[in-house]
Amino acid sequence: MAGTGFGAEVGGLWRRFVTGPRSQPRVRFTAPTSQIVQGFVNSVTTQERQTALVNLLKQRLPGLCRSMRRLRRLRTNQWVPIGVTRLFPSQAINFPIDYNRFTEIPGNIAGGVSGSRYGRDSRQLQGSVSFFRETNASGRTIAVRIRTQFRFVVRDAVDFCPGGAGAV
Repeated sequence: MAGTGFGAEVGGLWRRFVTGPRSQPRVRFTAPTSQIVQGFVNSVTTQERQTALVNLLKQRLPGLCRSMRRLRRLRTNQWVPIGVTRLFPSQAINFPIDYNRFTEIPGNIAGGVSGSRYGRDSRQLQGSVSFFRETNASGRTIAVRIRTQFRFVVRDAVDFCPGGAGAV
């Protein structure tokens, strides 16, 4: 749709909202090549949330190493994945990300978390974090590297809801 500034996929979503029936089926955007998916992936807000999660993991890591047998017994030179639900508290898993940058696709179509006649909006963290233990020649741990594989599931109604209007 010309004139949206965000491409045909976003324009089509808005066209469905403005001209379609009041009750519309859900639309899922999961293809990695989708403009909407890439808009969320490349969003500054998403990147800030990822950074905050990595910082939270760094803070929690000493306690996790003491309490999780799997982390205490990391094999050397092998990536070991652990699901995010075992590493983060539920408030970090279901964190209400507010996409409030009007220059980005998520700020245009998602905004904040609210409810409407279409249902409750939500944000959920899925995925895993892989750990890699490095040792010196004597077998002593010298570092633990982490590799995140976060997936953010964003459920949102395009509804002009004042409670979660997002960007200007």
